[in-house]
Amino acid sequence: MWWWLATPIILTRAPIDPNAKLTCVSYAPFRGAQTPLDPTIRVTPEQIEQDLKQLAEISDCVRTYSIENGQDQIPGMAAKVGLKVIQGIWLGSNRLKNLAQIATAIRLTKEYPGVITSLVVGNEVLLRGEMTTNDLAATIRSVKAQVTVPVTYADVWEYWLRYREIYEAVDFITIHILPYWEDFPIRAKFAAAHVDSIRQRMAVAFPGKEILIGETGWPSQGRMREGALPSRTNQARVVSEILSLASQENFRVNLIEAYDQPWKRQLEGTVGGYWGLFDSERRALKYPPGKPISNFPLWKWQMGFGLAASVIVFVSAWLTTRRPGRRGFHRGLRSRCRRRRPARCSVLRPTRCSTRATVLAAGCNGERCWPPAWCRRCSAPTPSYRAAPCRPSSTCSARAASAQVSRCR
Repeated sequence: MWWWLATPIILTRAPIDPNAKLTCVSYAPFRGAQTPLDPTIRVTPEQIEQDLKQLAEISDCVRTYSIENGQDQIPGMAAKVGLKVIQGIWLGSNRLKNLAQIATAIRLTKEYPGVITSLVVGNEVLLRGEMTTNDLAATIRSVKAQVTVPVTYADVWEYWLRYREIYEAVDFITIHILPYWEDFPIRAKFAAAHVDSIRQRMAVAFPGKEILIGETGWPSQGRMREGALPSRTNQARVVSEILSLASQENFRVNLIEAYDQPWKRQLEGTVGGYWGLFDSERRALKYPPGKPISNFPLWKWQMGFGLAASVIVFVSAWLTTRRPGRRGFHRGLRSRCRRRRPARCSVLRPTRCSTRATVLAAGCNGERCWPPAWCRRCSAPTPSYRAAPCRPSSTCSARAASAQVSRCR
């Protein structure tokens, strides 16, 4: 059973291949209990540099979403390790915060012209209903007037079809296609085909401008939505197939995301924290190149611990329920004496004899006692063997005692 559950999958393309780097991947630097929901948290430059060095081995670019919590340090660190940056500007209902985000992003774009390749003005702000379409379009045009890099807006693909006026304000279209989160969830084996179908549909609806798939991917853990099952193998399969399509049809794709983000569980449930290609705590790649991909990579250890635990449980149960056997008078009588007779009661040792021992309950007068007052061999000329007298006990009858003693040979 364990072997069947842990059978690795076979893919035509490795999800992560250092020889064929990713076009881009979403990056948030938060670890453990760190969260952007706490404005007092500021990620250290050492932490960001460590992440970007690791990401530079598998990707040419990172996409960011904000400049808060120390994320304004990312372009400078990316320049040191040779990464490009799609810089995000987080917009919401707070106009003052919006202006601060815009001013910082524009400054960074001018400071790192060879690093920041484009600006994403707002991420799913229409989906959240925190800005109107007119305000968003005006903000995009304002930013475009102050920078020389391309400017775009990112949202779920349905919202681009719903608010087509944003199309005129941007230089290229950035759409999010997440098969797991669709209104009618898509199974993992159909996810790549779904992504390509939506991309082609958007190309027909918005001709003349490049379409960047700004977010796509699959969770490695979490709750199942109808037929959409989060798992390690499904995540690897979806990523591999989408990247293969992107290579064949020559379109850009940004995977979500670099590292698992535990803080997202507060907003999206358990599944929100498991979209990363790397583990959040150990910063370990989930799919090392050249290694089999399985839902249970440690299945041999898990099976071993399971078998060991089963053996311990069964042995403990056997020892608990064990009862003395009836292969000899001495063993059964001694065991019963320990439980039922006074401590000073001695045990009659059996001897070899051809006739059964006789119980003489003399002195008991029919009362319940254990063991019998006297027990002796009835055959001559063998001498008689006697047991020491025992105090009467209310827990045993002479009849039961007779049955035990008569087993003597």
